[in-house]
Amino acid sequence: MLVNAVSALMGALLMAGAVQAQEPDAAAQNRAWGKCKACHATDANASRNEGPTLFGIIGAPAGIVADFKSFSPAMKNSGVVWSEEALDKFIAKPHTFMPGNTMPFSGMPREADRKAVIAYLKSHNGLKK
Repeated sequence: MLVNAVSALMGALLMAGAVQAQEPDAAAQNRAWGKCKACHATDANASRNEGPTLFGIIGAPAGIVADFKSFSPAMKNSGVVWSEEALDKFIAKPHTFMPGNTMPFSGMPREADRKAVIAYLKSHNGLKK
């Protein structure tokens, strides 16, 4: 009897963790990305925007995007590789995470919004969620 109760409790905890780990839905991703798309795009050859394309950003070094010449020295010399964790910290407070960067954005305080932007970037770069 105790074994069944423990098994049921463990199953419920695992299911709760699985629910928490789900990616934000497409509507949430698009809503959050709306704050970024004025300056950024996610297609490989985007050069029409104020900021660099974010195509393939996850796993890429900061400050290196072909055809984008306006990176600040802080960005170019940061040594940052854009992991999901680094992106989360940067999107939250860009000027705290990378002092001296020139992106005109004060940050995205809501964790859910940052996770949605990162999920959007993953889904628009051929990366698995």
